[in-house]
Amino acid sequence: MISMALDYGIIGNCKTAALVKRDASIEWLCFPIFDSPSVFAKILDPGAGSFEIIPDGNYRTKQNYVKNTNVLETVFSNGTDEFAVIDYAPLEGDCIHRILKPLKGKPKLKIIYQPRLDYARGETVLRKKGPYLAAENKDKSIALFSNLDYGIIENSDQFELEKELFFVVGDGGTPSSDEIKQALENTLSYWREYLAFYKLPEFHKEEVARSVLTLRILTYEPTGAMIAAATTSIPEIAGGVRNWDYRYCWIRDGAFAASSLVKLGYMREAERFINFMKTAYLKNKTLQIMYKVDGGTNLEESTLDHLAGYKNSKPVRIGNAAFLQLQIDVVGELLALINDVYKKELDEEMSKFVRYLVDLATILRKKKDNGIWEFRNIEEHFVFSKLMSWVAIDRGIQLAERFKKPWPVDEWKAAREELRTEILEKGWNGKAFTMYYGSDALDASVLVMHHYGFIDPSDEKFVSTVKEIDKELNKEGFAFRYVMRDDFGKPQNTFILCTFWLIDALHATGEKQKAAQMLENMIKHSNHLGLLSEGIDMANKELTGNFPQAYSHTALINTVLRLSKQSSPDDTKSL
Repeated sequence: MISMALDYGIIGNCKTAALVKRDASIEWLCFPIFDSPSVFAKILDPGAGSFEIIPDGNYRTKQNYVKNTNVLETVFSNGTDEFAVIDYAPLEGDCIHRILKPLKGKPKLKIIYQPRLDYARGETVLRKKGPYLAAENKDKSIALFSNLDYGIIENSDQFELEKELFFVVGDGGTPSSDEIKQALENTLSYWREYLAFYKLPEFHKEEVARSVLTLRILTYEPTGAMIAAATTSIPEIAGGVRNWDYRYCWIRDGAFAASSLVKLGYMREAERFINFMKTAYLKNKTLQIMYKVDGGTNLEESTLDHLAGYKNSKPVRIGNAAFLQLQIDVVGELLALINDVYKKELDEEMSKFVRYLVDLATILRKKKDNGIWEFRNIEEHFVFSKLMSWVAIDRGIQLAERFKKPWPVDEWKAAREELRTEILEKGWNGKAFTMYYGSDALDASVLVMHHYGFIDPSDEKFVSTVKEIDKELNKEGFAFRYVMRDDFGKPQNTFILCTFWLIDALHATGEKQKAAQMLENMIKHSNHLGLLSEGIDMANKELTGNFPQAYSHTALINTVLRLSKQSSPDDTKSL
């Protein structure tokens, strides 16, 4: 493991998540759900709240997940004294637990408990309130329950760790020590049992397992929504302004993630995600490209100007203005997933939803849009968007024929062929498929053409495209999305998702050794716990961007399966 800029682990209860730094400092927690205002946000500003364990003297730390779980253990040792911090979020209730466990000697330490509610806007006051230590800020509050004297916590007094201590941050439960231990056992059992549903390949089994567990944490259990990442405003490049809020459910990201889990033999997350999207359609009679995890449709964007930002990267944004964009590819990703999941039955509601999606794709296929990369001031006929419109219509035809639906299949087939011809002619510049019609700019997203059955990987146009993208976008084993100037200048970070796509394409076109080497290199650049963010800063090879990133872990699963030849027979038909 090489990249240490984002040296955090994630714990969560499938409603919210906390980031725990390598030194056991909790530096990010939104409560009670993913897109709620933060309680701890030191990752974005030193004064925005944290929960830290500070030992007296020089200690080394070693941090690992308990095998096959999302329970995180950080061991502190100075050779003489040793203790462990165990962090987890029980799946029942709205809280996180941390346990301090003495292991050797007589370690001395202090607790820095500094919640700063509502993104550290206004003053947060700590006060004893019944059995809790309550943190309050206007109409917001959160409770801490512990078997350590609250005076020691409030004053950050040093104490000797003589017995097991526990801390429950959240909704105000008052569990006993025995109940805390039982909650830990239940949490360990839950994650092990959850992972057991999946058919994991032997090749890079641990990395795939970690990715599956991470994708589950990023799933909002009450609705089935899947968020893009647990954070907001971790920048694409430190000091830059490409800072976005990823705590929402994009159709594209969720469909990609669900599809990767289907390949591992488990349908539940995909079925619930599809149902989330169907419910959104039935409620609103339309679809937008992204939603709040509870199905909310207003993601109005604003900035938190009082926060310094991650490594002084302003602005810090909450909300995401991209929710208003037209991104026509999302219909294709969703229909590809539905086609993979629904093999035996399509009920009346789902039939209406599918019909709506295919009809929508046939209309939108002629429009310009903002594209997969969410350009804020560019609208074009993006090749990837057209490709996914083709996929949408193609999968609609497959579903209609599979379930013998009285839909206009002949019209759809004509539209599919027309679109295919258009892409092959207008999306091709003589050397490669490009970013948009009439452009010479390269775009890594076209590397997925063969996965969907649009083109054979041996086709000379696809082979040539892969070679051109490898030459122009591959830098030291990492792939840029594109290198043209956009709304914010010229990109400086490579994109982990695109790196995996390039690995897949190289493998499919016969460059198997190079693909294998790139895969090993990419995996080495995960953090110490096997977690991935959005990109790699090429100046220092550090992880950058929101964290952990569903896209990246989804792509890792897919690429490992393809290179291990463990994927399903339908693998060439979907992402």
